Amino acid sequence: MTKINLTLAALMTAGMAMAQIAVPDGTRIRVRLEETLSSDTARTGDPVELTVMREIVAGNMVAVAAGAHATGTILSARSRRRMGRGGELDFSIDRVQLVDGNWVNVRHTPIRKHGAGSGAKMGILTAGLSAARLPAAPIGLMMKGQDVEILQGHTFDVYAEGNAPAPVQEMAAAPATLSITASVPGADIEIDGVFVGNAPSTVQVAPGVHQVVVRQGAATWQRNLQATGGNVTINAMLPVVQGSMQ
Repeated sequence: MTKINLTLAALMTAGMAMAQIAVPDGTRIRVRLEETLSSDTARTGDPVELTVMREIVAGNMVAVAAGAHATGTILSARSRRRMGRGGELDFSIDRVQLVDGNWVNVRHTPIRKHGAGSGAKMGILTAGLSAARLPAAPIGLMMKGQDVEILQGHTFDVYAEGNAPAPVQEMAAAPATLSITASVPGADIEIDGVFVGNAPSTVQVAPGVHQVVVRQGAATWQRNLQATGGNVTINAMLPVVQGSMQ
């Protein structure tokens, strides 16, 4: 009897499924600027590189790791030489990378302030912003009589756009391999009520509890199996049913 190698896709679904978790809307994420930005050297469309300072946990899983990549975009940059009176720099913070490599969009809201003796016409409040649903807005800074410079290491608070769940890949446990033989070659094998072949057979199942049934005519052998991965050998000894023997 030739062995049947059969993979039970339906049985493995539970162990290999993608877990869907959502980073709730308004989740506060602090990011750090990883480069110094200057209105003298920046150009519209240039990427802005940032990293996440603290991990974000959602649904009992780490959704965003500390040190995760975050990106933004230079929206406009005009140097003192081009402006004549001072520099201007506007940029956005657009998205943050999840632990599985996918991205979640974020928003930020600049808070206007004046003066402070620096010539700044607009600045950023980096803590305590409301987590209410607010529109994304560029981060703008204008400096009177000089170019704008934002130093590497400056921090910003951004907020997750939680309109759609962000998929996070759970580590899938390894399947178990069942090598099933029977005292009656050719007996039918069922796992969780599904016919998978005839004995002897080799079958893969997801980790968990499975019902294994081997039957030939009226004779039935049944066991519940806790599969935890690796190889498992099953020898089904079918009972002799009276009247089945010639």
